[in-house]
Amino acid sequence: RFTALDATRMPVLDPLHPLGIKSGALWLIEGDHRYACFLYAPSAHADHLRKFFEGRTLGSVMCDGSPTNNCVEKDAGGRRGGCNAHGRRGLVEAVRRGDARAVPGLELYAKIFHVDAESKRFGENLDQRFERRLRESAPVVAELRDWLDLRLGDVEPKSVLGQALGYLDRQWPRLTTFLRDPLMELTNNEVENGLRTWVLNRKTWLFLGHETSAKRAADALTILTTCKKMGINPRAYLRDTLAKLLAGEKSLTSLLPETYAASRAE
Repeated sequence: RFTALDATRMPVLDPLHPLGIKSGALWLIEGDHRYACFLYAPSAHADHLRKFFEGRTLGSVMCDGSPTNNCVEKDAGGRRGGCNAHGRRGLVEAVRRGDARAVPGLELYAKIFHVDAESKRFGENLDQRFERRLRESAPVVAELRDWLDLRLGDVEPKSVLGQALGYLDRQWPRLTTFLRDPLMELTNNEVENGLRTWVLNRKTWLFLGHETSAKRAADALTILTTCKKMGINPRAYLRDTLAKLLAGEKSLTSLLPETYAASRAE
């Protein structure tokens, strides 16, 4: 029902490239906060993502505002939301550069984030969270829109704040989807955190030897991350699953992490 995705750079050795290394792309696509799929592609071109979603129909989709992600709406029929962490980020940068005009926007964003934090603290389900959002977040979002309209009229468009305001204005229908779709998250932080381990490790690994290795790395990350999201010890899962394969097990269903998790819960 709910899909979230983001991408990062994946350097791969390439003897035909002038620098010897080309930049591939590593997407992380998550489903229902439970499944993870890492997808390697030779480039960050939208065609690779479009091919992955070919034949699939999506529900609620969280991603950033990149045109690369337009296929989740146009081709897969998803209801696309926008990441308010990205929306807020531009205002933070403006304040860091000394533009105090961004402070009221950040204060309003703090209230919006607080509503979801309180919902999480009380352990509310999706319906309860949505009711809280309509009751408490919607009026603040209206204030944010009024502030945005006011600032758009007097802030220099090419300034740091002006660019942040422009992003908010262009992405507004997506950034406010969380007020129309109970499944929609406020941010894409879950997927970004899922990619962060790879990004940090990339400083040590530097590159992958070739595209075959890149695809294998993506497959390995898929298994490990899905296990972690399901609360499974990845090492134990791999040990037991390899033992099943060596014993002749051929049923994919019996080898899936969710089947393993269910068996451990019994």
